[in-house]
Amino acid sequence: MAANDIVQSLVINQSTRGVAATGSVTMADAGDNGDTITIVDGQGNSVQFELDTADPPVAGTGDQAVLIGTLSTDTQAALMAAISNFTEVACAINNVAAEATVTFTTGAPTDGAIVTVTDYEGTAVTFEFSAAGDGSTGDVQVVKGATHLTAATAFEAAVNANAIKVTAADVGGVVTLTQDLACVEGQVSSDPAETVADANIAVAVWGNSSLADGQTGISFTNRVPGAAGNQTISETGDTFTVVGSLANGVDGVIDVGLKGHTQTGMELVVHKRADGQIDFTSNVDGVRVITHEEQVRRLFDELVDVATRDFS
Repeated sequence: MAANDIVQSLVINQSTRGVAATGSVTMADAGDNGDTITIVDGQGNSVQFELDTADPPVAGTGDQAVLIGTLSTDTQAALMAAISNFTEVACAINNVAAEATVTFTTGAPTDGAIVTVTDYEGTAVTFEFSAAGDGSTGDVQVVKGATHLTAATAFEAAVNANAIKVTAADVGGVVTLTQDLACVEGQVSSDPAETVADANIAVAVWGNSSLADGQTGISFTNRVPGAAGNQTISETGDTFTVVGSLANGVDGVIDVGLKGHTQTGMELVVHKRADGQIDFTSNVDGVRVITHEEQVRRLFDELVDVATRDFS
């Protein structure tokens, strides 16, 4: 009997795409010996990653040791590599560079006024304002000019010409200082400071509510879509803060069906969910006891697996 005598059409429909669970953590610093973070992926793999100062690192209680770096970004790179190797979770960098401002108002700064800027590596440079650039206190002499605008422009140029790892940008007398590396160290340990008080200079340090805090973070995404990825990220110690555990994964649904069976007039649709469950629905009662059900089930299972690969 020819196939078209039985089946009018084969329908493969991706009715709902699978959604992968996501989450993230932020780091307070480069890490403390013994601090841990535990990841459970959508496949049920649970791995505890433990920070260690030894090189190569050695895990005390955790499953996998991770080397603590000089900066939080160093530890971040080692941790991301370990998580990607031992779980079905993809990692992405989620970092922010710290910003601060130095605002020049009304007239030019007085001679001898100093602004000290420290970068994420802890290098500090003092910038001293004077009329002729002949100051004696600061590391870098800044010719202030006649107005607050000329002083701001000169300060911007001086910072950018220096080896300090901070970039300055002047807009109308407000100079924004941005750490050259996006990491938490730029906000935690490095503040600009006005050493010599001057009414014409206002300093807002890294991390004020109106400025960007330095942040070192990792975003997680389960490689396999589905609700099985809705798991909790747990941590010990004070290095990590869980921003969002792996959650919100949604099962995908694939519909595969035979429509217009010429002998019975029935329509048969097979649903396969991301967890592997298969359901039959039909316009004819008793469809679950059709002849050769197991062979039909295997056929649809194979068809659904092919369709599933296309969206997972």
